[in-house]
Amino acid sequence: MTPKLKTILLSLGVALVVYALAGFLLAPRLVRSILLENLGKTLTTTPTLEAVRVNPFALSLTLRGFAIPEPGGKSGVPPAVAFDELHLRASILSPFYRAWTLDELRLEKPSVNAAILEDRTLSLFRLLREQPASGDSTSGEPPAVLVRQLRIADGSLAFEDRSRKQPLRKSLIPIQIELRDFTTRKDRENGYSFLARTERQEELEWRGSFTMRPFTSEGTLRVGNLQALTLEDFLGPENPYQFTAGTIDFAAKYKVDASRAPVKTGLHDMAVTIRGLAMTHRETGEEAISAASIQTRGGAVDALALQANLGQVVANGARIRLWMDESGKTNLQRWSRPPADSAAPSWITLIPRLEATGAELTFQERRIDPPVEIHVHGARVEMDGYSTKYGTVSPLSVACSLGTSGWAEAQGHFTSGTAATDLEVAMRDLDVRDLEGYIAPFSRIDLIRGTVGARGRFLWNSLGPGGPMLRFKGEVSSARFASLDGRHKKELLSWDRLEVKELEYDYAPSRVRIREIATVKPYIRFIIAPDMTTNLQGLQVPPDSLPVAFRPTSAPRDTMPVEIGVLKVQDGSMYFADLSLTPNFGTGIVGMNGTIRELSSAQAAHAAIDLTGKVD
Repeated sequence: MTPKLKTILLSLGVALVVYALAGFLLAPRLVRSILLENLGKTLTTTPTLEAVRVNPFALSLTLRGFAIPEPGGKSGVPPAVAFDELHLRASILSPFYRAWTLDELRLEKPSVNAAILEDRTLSLFRLLREQPASGDSTSGEPPAVLVRQLRIADGSLAFEDRSRKQPLRKSLIPIQIELRDFTTRKDRENGYSFLARTERQEELEWRGSFTMRPFTSEGTLRVGNLQALTLEDFLGPENPYQFTAGTIDFAAKYKVDASRAPVKTGLHDMAVTIRGLAMTHRETGEEAISAASIQTRGGAVDALALQANLGQVVANGARIRLWMDESGKTNLQRWSRPPADSAAPSWITLIPRLEATGAELTFQERRIDPPVEIHVHGARVEMDGYSTKYGTVSPLSVACSLGTSGWAEAQGHFTSGTAATDLEVAMRDLDVRDLEGYIAPFSRIDLIRGTVGARGRFLWNSLGPGGPMLRFKGEVSSARFASLDGRHKKELLSWDRLEVKELEYDYAPSRVRIREIATVKPYIRFIIAPDMTTNLQGLQVPPDSLPVAFRPTSAPRDTMPVEIGVLKVQDGSMYFADLSLTPNFGTGIVGMNGTIRELSSAQAAHAAIDLTGKVD
């Protein structure tokens, strides 16, 4: 070996030893000093760093035990930002990639503790010092960066909202993020995955790809086992309702494209599954809405068009409990809030197809004591083309059981924005005893048996400003009806069959028109008391005994106009007694047949009576 070669090898050996000593021993101290010094100039609190390791041969840097404490540095308070280990390994091939290249960037157990403070500012901003404005206005394109493998393992995020009356605290543990071939180069695609779990075992998964310049991204989003209680935590106690049970699964494909203006953002192939949902009235804790399951498929969201399409919605076992309070408002009316007075465009929600099976509705009238209710169950609801856009007309079909034995179905249209409803309805076999709770506070009649049916057209808020709010036109029938005088427990009124033909009932303003009432085997008990009052007058509950909400006011009330073309009686009977006479008189009338025409509530109206029958 020549002296010159020995000198070269010795020089290389010395350089290698110096390089190794500088890398292993000097570089960690230098990196630590520079890092903490620069952070000290930027932060309002003093960061800590347990160890720094440099491997000059692997071109790697490892930081361990890093923490940025909260301002004030109280003992026992977790740091604002911390991590167990940050490992960086540079690539010797950076010149060939024409970018600052890292073969690996690994962050172990990072943690962030953030809070929205009482003044609505973010606590992390308090960590930064105010920096003097720079006079250098030059700007250039940032250098290209390439990270072959970026991984964040077992991260955690703790969030607290101290601006609320009841502070909100949530956390995500653990957070897993992985990116491969991440680069800031123009039009280069980066693949990534994100996975996190909360203390309630809720999962957030986010996978896809993106480019930095221009920024575009597409992939999939999935939220699993999201608890309704978590929604309640974020919504807070200001709402009149609260979520008490249920889980939500959400999945969708997303796309963001910032290469165009305005930025295009949207979701597609969206699916939502809700199980065991329950919502209660916050004041009373009473359950108002629940559902065994709700599923949506094929939904999409277009942020530019301000449109959310929920796709096909299928609900099973939905239950709604509705009650009317003393103010005359329902609980769901109290939940609704008037729209904000804003010129900002509003979102439109679409449901191309809605199906609900096994639905239930209970309506309770609490202005009556004790409260009475009517129950709708086993309902099936179908609606097509629903939209919140004003004036959208949607076909609607409903079928359900009523009370103990009744059945009802309806088909027609619903108009968004006005709640205008136009339905062809049919009802049969409703047991009159299901209505007794609504009748008892107003009249002393005991309902013994009977059924009610109806068929016709129901219009709600469909007749314009000049028309009534509600109109029903059709037929009403009743069979095997019997009732008692509630005071004396004597038979009062009954019939085998009653048919009301061509009925037209209006509400607000109110009016009744009937072409014909036909009765088969009707019976009535009519008694004149010694004081010249009748038993029918005694059936009415005095005004001061009515439920408070239904007592007449001092203002004069208009009598509802009633017109009946003809009342037909077939094979009727009657018991008549006049106890004002001495001696008392009483008799039975059977085989009654005939008509009573032109009945009207008008003050000057006269009816034409043509009835025949046998006395005793």
